[in-house]
Amino acid sequence: MSLALILSADRNVLSLCSQACSNYGMASQSSNHAEAATISESCDIALIDTRSPWSETQSILTTLSSREIPVLFMAPSTENIRHLQNLYLGPCKVCLLNAPVDELVASIDQFLNPEVQIIQVRDLCMDVVRHSLTRNDQELHLTVQEFRLLHVLFRSPGEPVSRDQLLREAWGYSSSGIITRSVDITIQRLRRKIGDGYIITVPKMGYKIQP
Repeated sequence: MSLALILSADRNVLSLCSQACSNYGMASQSSNHAEAATISESCDIALIDTRSPWSETQSILTTLSSREIPVLFMAPSTENIRHLQNLYLGPCKVCLLNAPVDELVASIDQFLNPEVQIIQVRDLCMDVVRHSLTRNDQELHLTVQEFRLLHVLFRSPGEPVSRDQLLREAWGYSSSGIITRSVDITIQRLRRKIGDGYIITVPKMGYKIQP
């Protein structure tokens, strides 16, 4: 049976995460930071409260990242968590602390069900769990942010995705209308790495991946 590590000092968060794991059909173990260091070496997924002390969480994330273990960051909002996403090199996602149990179960399934984690677009193959992109079995090396942006596009081949949506889902911004060149700059870098003809600019709408 799969094992989830739950790291939080909040009883409500522990209850939410434990219930989600139980509904998914997996075992879970909550612990303090000292015990978590040991559990992180054998768990299959980790649910971590972002309010936990960073000085104690950092070493655990390092262990999880070395094993490419998916992490669900449990956060009070989608603001001020981008630094965590950037520092964690493995697969990760942010879930709100007040999210319904079903949403958390779906997030766990997204990481642990390998059948839905390989996305093929033409000759590009994306492995969501391993955070890798390959062409003809040759890996194309992407930064964490490049991978996250491309993943958003890959989920809906041929459909335009707005800059606001990319900022929300790939960077964690919680509001629209933010003025930044982050999306355009990252798109430029991706085009240089994967080649022309994949990421198409859709005037007044955003970008799409050409299937």
